[in-house]
Amino acid sequence: MTHHNQGATDSAQLPLQLTRRDGLKNKWLWPLKKWMIKTSHWEYWPVSAFYAPVMPYWLWISLKARTPFFFSAANPSIPYAGFTLAPKNQIYDLIPTHCYPKTRLVQGTADMETLEHALYAEGFRFPLMAKPNIGDRGTGVKLLHTPAELRRYASESKVDFLNQEFIDYEHEAGIFYYRIPGESRGHISGIVAKLYLTVTGDGISTIESLLAREKRYFIQLPLLKVSYGTRLKTVLPAGERYTLPYGSHCRGAKFVDISHRINPAIAHVIDSTCQRIPGFHYGRLDVKFKSWEDLAMGKHFSIIELMAQPVNLPISMIRRIRSSSHGKKSADIGGCYIASVRPMPNGKALS
Repeated sequence: MTHHNQGATDSAQLPLQLTRRDGLKNKWLWPLKKWMIKTSHWEYWPVSAFYAPVMPYWLWISLKARTPFFFSAANPSIPYAGFTLAPKNQIYDLIPTHCYPKTRLVQGTADMETLEHALYAEGFRFPLMAKPNIGDRGTGVKLLHTPAELRRYASESKVDFLNQEFIDYEHEAGIFYYRIPGESRGHISGIVAKLYLTVTGDGISTIESLLAREKRYFIQLPLLKVSYGTRLKTVLPAGERYTLPYGSHCRGAKFVDISHRINPAIAHVIDSTCQRIPGFHYGRLDVKFKSWEDLAMGKHFSIIELMAQPVNLPISMIRRIRSSSHGKKSADIGGCYIASVRPMPNGKALS
């Protein structure tokens, strides 16, 4: 019996009404557990609380540079320096074509029949990734397996989005890179592994039950129930793995500091790639790759995202960045441009 048939059978056998015990969990115990997890783990604190300590320093640098957007000078070719609200398609246009997945911008009002024909003609095949052209933290990112799922995604999307070739490589990492303008070589200051939300079946428990046992996954249950519905009632066969291929913290991925993986070969591959991106000096590359050996040789890797903010870092890396004064790099890089021009919010110089 296949996994899908087994899941359908098990789902059908489950009662439609919650038992009193399940009702108590959903009404009182689960919200309390969720609150305790979010309170005791700093990674779930509000963004405003996490970044509050750096605000005085940001204000001080803003006064010195005479603009609150001083950081936009670090990456002058990217809107807002890639910090936020930058259209992803404009960033992809700067990256060498062979270094990122095949990507197509879809207007929010696009005709679906025309779009499907265009995707097929351009060599796209399912599964495909879909994500908003402007967005962050994994919001709206979804793996689509069929044309029907694409049509549903498009009908629910109110904004322009990207269809992107799905890169099915085993590893994903966030690689933080910087290069002082005028210097011949850039540097990797840290690498963060992205471990996807994954559960392993025991032949008895549903996917929902398996998720509820892990604190990180438990936090994601409300969103997962909306996205996957009754599929979470599937009982996984013993030893079978269920994985969500989203390298985003707010989608359940775990970020682990693996900066010990930095070596001259990987540094050379990333530096040579980044130097081919016009006006890019400071940011994080989310990269999927087949193996560390292939990445070191510049083979079988793809840049999934490029952005300027090193968000979702593990606490061990934050301590190391703080001790190495890496937080000054953005201001130092921007200072090379601010000395002669004042940056606008979109990263272009005032005439």
